[in-house]
Amino acid sequence: MEHYSSDYVAADDCGHLEAVNVTGGVQAPRMRLRRTFALVVIVLGTAAAPRPDPSAWRLVPHVRTQAYYGLNDFNADVPPAYMAAHVEIVEDDGYTAEHADRFKRAGGKMAIAYTDPTYAAHCPPPFLPPAGKCGGQIAKLVAGDERAFIHDASGARVHKFNDPYFQYQEVFNVTSPVARRAYALQVAEILRASPLLDGFEADDSGSPFTGTDGRLGSNLYGGFSATGVEIRSDEEYFAGASAMLAAAGKPLMINGGDPRGTGPAYNGRFLDLPYVMSEQQEGCFNNAGNYLYSERNDKFRREENALLSVMSHSKSAVCFPTGDTSPPHRLYAYAAWLLTYDPRYSIYLMAVKQSDGDALYPETELVPLAPRATPNAIDDLRAGSLYVREFGACAIAGRQAGSCAAVVNPTERAVALPRFAVAYAHHIALDPQSLYHGGRVRVEPGAPDALGPETAAILMR
Repeated sequence: MEHYSSDYVAADDCGHLEAVNVTGGVQAPRMRLRRTFALVVIVLGTAAAPRPDPSAWRLVPHVRTQAYYGLNDFNADVPPAYMAAHVEIVEDDGYTAEHADRFKRAGGKMAIAYTDPTYAAHCPPPFLPPAGKCGGQIAKLVAGDERAFIHDASGARVHKFNDPYFQYQEVFNVTSPVARRAYALQVAEILRASPLLDGFEADDSGSPFTGTDGRLGSNLYGGFSATGVEIRSDEEYFAGASAMLAAAGKPLMINGGDPRGTGPAYNGRFLDLPYVMSEQQEGCFNNAGNYLYSERNDKFRREENALLSVMSHSKSAVCFPTGDTSPPHRLYAYAAWLLTYDPRYSIYLMAVKQSDGDALYPETELVPLAPRATPNAIDDLRAGSLYVREFGACAIAGRQAGSCAAVVNPTERAVALPRFAVAYAHHIALDPQSLYHGGRVRVEPGAPDALGPETAAILMR
């Protein structure tokens, strides 16, 4: 796994490895390369939440969650019935998706599989025709067809070196019918192995063609050997990428955004496509680069407003914390997420291993109800240097727990807590291990008078 920092990206690029079948039956790890970008946000208003149903304690045992299941070997030891009871959406590999199939057969709500319709993986040199044949997902189906790939002015495939083992990554020509047919064939192959799948992740998709520097294609080709010649405008790219996504024939979660901030690219045009169901915010509040989103570079506010912006399009916003799973980091990310939590559209993704080796976070059993305020933009919840959202009713694992409040200090200094609507005498503590191995949300006595730098608290009455 590799992580790369940037001054403007919302999350570090992240490579995930997994064994896959390639031509000839050889096993080779699959490289997942994620690129999460950002956006200048225009947030629409959201309706006030309805009064809680008295039966909600029994009906809502946890917030809406997504988890890797089998993908990269995450949660692979957890029984399907347990996953079905604790997770709404699972994501499996882009080949056989065996865990996802078992999840659905156990009564699980939704299962998706991984795909990357933007970048080809496991590509060896040479890059001038006849080019080396890629062995990764989708690319293996068009390995010898130059129409499926992007080329530079010399005719060589645009490429990027990963390492001696994984070799190179290349760029699909999303405007090419050949590439789109290959994506459709890949999806059909996955569905033959796992016919109960409900949709797919479209990794590296949903970002703009051109970056903040204004150079045509600089976002898509960032870090690659050259600028491609096949695509001549952002509009041409958007049309091609939209058609590429449509080729899946199933609902998609995109993993991209606009490099000017965080959130949906092209003012949400990818999100507004009827076959896009959600957008993933990778690195959400707790980043794999070993930092929390704070006031530095305005990352905290930008991420909060990005989540609101995605939801304003009536699509689900998937918060994916990629940083370490120590309880303080998890508490910070979860409290920050609760500030914009909307039960209709908010999803919390669990895909970083905890102390016991699985990734099922106990905090997701804390469900906030009856918010005292619903923000249009995150500054609506600002209380001095802190951000506060109070809830008139909260539940833990389907049991009534009383009023609660999420409080986040994204600054680099200690800040005293403000006056609240009610008095809180308890706080939430998290166990380090997963739900499956007994991890729990614990209500402990005492409430802090102040929060330290880049810390958070969830207070209980």
